[in-house]
Amino acid sequence: MRKLHIFLLVVFALIILIGGEGYFYLNSLKPKLSGYKELTGLQQEVDVFFDSLGVPHIYAQNQQDLYKAFGYIHAQDRLWQMELVRRIASGRLSEIFGEELVDTDEYFRTLGVNKYSEKTAQKLLKEDDPKVREAVLAYLNGVNQFIEKGQTPIEFTILRIEKELYDVEDVANVMGYMAYNFAHAQRIEPILTWIKKKYGSDYINALDVDPDSSSTIIPTWNKNDSIFFSRFVATSIKTNEILDALPVSTFEGSNSWVVAPERSETGSVILVNDPHIGFSQPAVWYEAHLSLPDWDLTGFHLALQPFATMGHNRNIAIGMTMFVNDDMDFYLETVSPNDSSKYKYDEQWKDFVTRKEIIKVKDGEDVELEVKESVHGPIVNGYLDQLKEESPVALCWLFTKVPSDLLEVSYEFNHAKNIQSAEFAASRIHAPGLNIMYGDNAGNIAWWASAKLPKRPDHIHSKFLIDGSSSANEPDGFHPFSKNPHSVNPSWGYVYSANNQPDSLNGVYVTGHYAPEDRAKRIVQYFDDQKVFSIGDMKEMLLDHKSPVMPEMARNFIRHLKPKDEFSSEMIFILQKWNGEHLPDSKAPIIYQKVLYHAMRVAYQDELGLELLSAFRRGNTFKRSMTRLSREADNIWWDNIETDVRENMYDLMSEVLDTVATELKEQLGENISSWRWDQVHTLEHGHQLGRVDLLRKYFNIGPFNVGSSKSVLNNLNFGYSRSGNYKVSSGPSTRRIVDFSNIDQSLNILPTGNSGVFNSPHYSDQADLFNHGEFKTQFMSRELVEKTSKSKLTFIPPKYD
Repeated sequence: MRKLHIFLLVVFALIILIGGEGYFYLNSLKPKLSGYKELTGLQQEVDVFFDSLGVPHIYAQNQQDLYKAFGYIHAQDRLWQMELVRRIASGRLSEIFGEELVDTDEYFRTLGVNKYSEKTAQKLLKEDDPKVREAVLAYLNGVNQFIEKGQTPIEFTILRIEKELYDVEDVANVMGYMAYNFAHAQRIEPILTWIKKKYGSDYINALDVDPDSSSTIIPTWNKNDSIFFSRFVATSIKTNEILDALPVSTFEGSNSWVVAPERSETGSVILVNDPHIGFSQPAVWYEAHLSLPDWDLTGFHLALQPFATMGHNRNIAIGMTMFVNDDMDFYLETVSPNDSSKYKYDEQWKDFVTRKEIIKVKDGEDVELEVKESVHGPIVNGYLDQLKEESPVALCWLFTKVPSDLLEVSYEFNHAKNIQSAEFAASRIHAPGLNIMYGDNAGNIAWWASAKLPKRPDHIHSKFLIDGSSSANEPDGFHPFSKNPHSVNPSWGYVYSANNQPDSLNGVYVTGHYAPEDRAKRIVQYFDDQKVFSIGDMKEMLLDHKSPVMPEMARNFIRHLKPKDEFSSEMIFILQKWNGEHLPDSKAPIIYQKVLYHAMRVAYQDELGLELLSAFRRGNTFKRSMTRLSREADNIWWDNIETDVRENMYDLMSEVLDTVATELKEQLGENISSWRWDQVHTLEHGHQLGRVDLLRKYFNIGPFNVGSSKSVLNNLNFGYSRSGNYKVSSGPSTRRIVDFSNIDQSLNILPTGNSGVFNSPHYSDQADLFNHGEFKTQFMSRELVEKTSKSKLTFIPPKYD
């Protein structure tokens, strides 16, 4: 029945897409970009100018009218995206997609983001700044007016989704989803715990984890230790499966740097930012220019978010990258042997708190989920069959432990006038951890690592499972924000972040899941080699595809290898001469990625197995550890535990080279000179409906043959594959250059387009520009906006409002 239902939906969609009778229907779905539109509750008219790429420039006389108009405009371009993201953290995807996403809904309901969002909404409505409340409610009013009066997106029609009005909880749920994406612990820490428990400290020490990680004591589960830990590690595999099933982009990492006037050719601050997020269609960001008589903001908005996450006004500019500090801890609770509803805490038996969650399933029965919570947080066993009730593990997530000020923080960033107001906003971020990058028209630059950083006991390492039976194993408050890693107006004239490890806090390492050195090292190389930078230099850096690390790793892998034939000899020669660039017609990246894949296979698979290795290699710990592994020929991970001898890197790499040669001959032929990196490195922006083959060409954008690579500044990331085909999964979600010498004409680009309506002219009109490394101008002055605009829409108060 379900397959028939899907087939009928696809047939209906095709009739709409290709049938002549669907022409007028499809045209009716396009966003309204000109003329007049009544908007209930407006005090005065609001003018909206659309540029040639569909970016709205909204001019209003008061804040309430401005955000009401923006809500309507945002919804007519991105209502489908809003619908998806508000359902993720609240655990309501099964309502529209059916039983396939029940696990995902159970997971997010277990985390309790929906309950936390309820509290956040109540706080906004009762306690928060009234200016922020007014803006949020006005924005939602605009969104809801579009839901009531505007066209229904085709996705709603095909999937038979009833439109619902949105509220503040939906806005908060989107922030919860973003915060979850920024946390990496749930993907990697169960694996690290399992490795330490199964193989011991030598194997942990041979990875690039953290200082002093080998001395960490992991609690023992007395009933069946090995079974428990094998089940616990399955949570990492399951978490990755859940993330893969999500219908929207996941956050991966970012680059940003800010150049002081003395190192800028323009004589003013230049801020550069390119957040790395999973590619999808529509793209994650919506660009808009909001204007009041005394304020302008050009910014980038997440779906259902009234305030720009990144942007600039005439005084200041804000960029962001993921801090990736560790804000999740796993606690093993001890259940009473006489009463499974109680757990041990400080020599007392406390009651688990329980709540029931009802998950509605499209074309199926409701699913009832019971969630247990300890003092540390929800028991994550509930959504996993592998973990049973006698071994409860609680997830303590800082995001849900502290009341959220994120809406107010975003508003403050959007309206900040100087470095003091921006720093105050940065100090209010509790989670997710963010690197706030700052520049202003007064010549100031700054970087703040913004998060509440817990004071964990010296005997506890947060990347491993913690004994939950004693409060002595918990943090004792937070470090003051003033002690967080930061840099303000440094003498060297720039600040940067590439998700790399920050400075210590009070001489103590800040535990986190930091990215490997590649991108950060390349940024520093640029600034070490050059004194003054132009806008052209900033573009070059954003598009840079040269790795300072990969050539070294390649040469380490092949050192001392003797090729068996001319083909292998040519491959080795290419790797030895490689400078780390990833041009479209490059040969070396093809060979290197194959060598890397098989190197990690022979090093790690005998200990981890294929499934666990696949989960482990998605984390930054693995990526950093591979660099280290290439430098240590006798690293213990090179030894094959299935043999009686102790192997090193060179014992195994000879086999690797033979395998690489065989597979590349099969894939690309024996004429290496004809190989091209962009043959095997491709980018496609996938829409949720594009997962159906018949709809793919209508809703997806691409595929494109592309150069560059993962772990370079122009970070086009992909999963590791034996196939030799590398499908880009994430990369720059926008590229921005803000120049305070010409704030009215800063630069940016999106990966696809500003509209999420598939037959809009602005659905994919930036894709070619993005792929070719080009930029568009962000006009801010009204004179330039009107001169360059392509259409104008005016919102007017209803005559009898």
